[in-house]
Amino acid sequence: MAQEMYKNDAMLHLVWTIAQADQTPGNEKSVTKQEDSYLDIIRNHEEIKIDWDDFNAKRKHLRYDREVIIDEACKAIRGCGLEWKIKCLGYMKRMAWVSQEDDLENNMSDKEWSLIKRAQRELGVSDDDFNGAAKGLPMHKKLMTEKEALMHLIWSIATIDKKEGAESNASPEENSYFEKVEKTEKVVMDYDSFNALRKKLNNNRDQIIKEACDSIKSGSKEWKIKCLGYMKRMAWVSQENDLENNISDKEWTLIRRAQKILSISDDERLNSHQGLVK
Repeated sequence: MAQEMYKNDAMLHLVWTIAQADQTPGNEKSVTKQEDSYLDIIRNHEEIKIDWDDFNAKRKHLRYDREVIIDEACKAIRGCGLEWKIKCLGYMKRMAWVSQEDDLENNMSDKEWSLIKRAQRELGVSDDDFNGAAKGLPMHKKLMTEKEALMHLIWSIATIDKKEGAESNASPEENSYFEKVEKTEKVVMDYDSFNALRKKLNNNRDQIIKEACDSIKSGSKEWKIKCLGYMKRMAWVSQENDLENNISDKEWTLIRRAQKILSISDDERLNSHQGLVK
């Protein structure tokens, strides 16, 4: 029989419930690698020793009911200090930002938000404390540097009108512009690692755009606008099927997706290409 929760495993139950929020109850292995990795980051940072058999047995005992798990975990830490309660909520928020299931603008799904707010109510944490809960907590490891993210963004534009996985089918002009950006921005490219990461993400351009934007959205507004501008310029180079507008529907969709994730305004997007190498 599963044992009762204590403050450390209760924290992990809260966080793991957020990772599971948009999955089928009981399908504990359906999380992303990033979510799985972030749970380990928390465990290591907080120096938590966990019996995973007991952890999983507890969730099964509670029928994988997320609201019940949240309530049980909150009971275990209700007697802890305010600092620990705030930290638990902060980690829940950070896990939600890692998972980024269905709301690219807010980077958190409705189900995740509902569970986090439920925990806030159960723990009696004020909105002011809740709003700053994630500050200073470790973030999940980014898959790429800001400059690598730029190159992934523009290469996704270069290959968007090709079959997924056909990374070598870019035109000579697109290859040339890729190298021009690489030189202009002084990017040190490791092409083996570059291609391996795209393969790791199944050459799925939507996922690549998400991961690239996730790697730069905490950076400067200037860099985010520049990345968007380079995406536009690469689209103009490729000129696939719209000679009048010089950009394809698929390219436009990716650019707008990146704009939304990076919170760039239409005016900023409109002028983002100015001053960039042609």
